[in-house]
Amino acid sequence: MFITNLKFILKSFLLPPCFFFLVLLILIALGIRKKPLKIAGYLVVSLFYLLATPLLSRTLTGSLEQKVSSLQDFAEDKAQVIVVLGGGRRAFAPELGGKDGLNQASLSRVIWGAKLHKKLKKPILVSGGNPLADGVSEAKMMADTLKTLFSIDNVWLEESSYNTEDNAVYARKFLNKQGIDRVILVTTALHMPRAVLE
Repeated sequence: MFITNLKFILKSFLLPPCFFFLVLLILIALGIRKKPLKIAGYLVVSLFYLLATPLLSRTLTGSLEQKVSSLQDFAEDKAQVIVVLGGGRRAFAPELGGKDGLNQASLSRVIWGAKLHKKLKKPILVSGGNPLADGVSEAKMMADTLKTLFSIDNVWLEESSYNTEDNAVYARKFLNKQGIDRVILVTTALHMPRAVLE
């Protein structure tokens, strides 16, 4: 658990936007008034701004996304189960009375999993643990959403995973016991290359 929490914290600090703030703090500590450091500071702020603009951010994320199958591609798929990966949670959601809820990525995945289930009549496995161990797992939240919004209550839960690699390992372990080796993977397009790789 300690290693998982440490990875989560490090990831938060090493990825944008925290990374840019860390660089700026280091530059300030070194004395940003010196000309080379001042130029570096302007460069970091400019890069931070550019990455926040829709044009550049969409271009970069689009380059990471691969072509993914649409709902129409699954007319007679031979997969035995639909695996929906958790994509994160919203802490203290006011519309849920301050409880944690699914974030936009997780909710989008649940909706597409439900659409596929209605179309193909395949069982669903939701995969997602609780990395901070402070409440309900993402898998449980997804299963509750499937039941509440779509009246789908026969859902398998994999609640041990903390990341995409864990999703693959624990989902496979569970599905092997069921004799299942072919799945439809539901996630967001940006996450699909890494999810398929795992």
